[in-house]
Amino acid sequence: MRKTGALILAALRTGAQVAKATSADLARLSRYGEYLGLAFQIADDMLDSHGGECWHGSRVEPQGAEEVTCPSVVGIVVARERLRKFLSLSLVDLETFGARGRARGAC
Repeated sequence: MRKTGALILAALRTGAQVAKATSADLARLSRYGEYLGLAFQIADDMLDSHGGECWHGSRVEPQGAEEVTCPSVVGIVVARERLRKFLSLSLVDLETFGARGRARGAC
């Protein structure tokens, strides 16, 4: 939440404020940004510690294995579960925006 997560949150909040979002919408977008930032950090930690192996089975040399990260503390399986949880939670806050909350061209 201190680096990349803070940047994601700042971008969302700034855009919402420029668009004159209601306080309720701003709160929902803030929660979305917080969950998305956490999910991003876990995914980044998984790639750093386990390389591409955690996603597609081929081995990529890990970097920063000595760092304290989510996967190093709870293991890759639990980290993957937490990643899915935070992504799911983030989408809940976007559902209230209907079609306006869906990314165009997303996979």
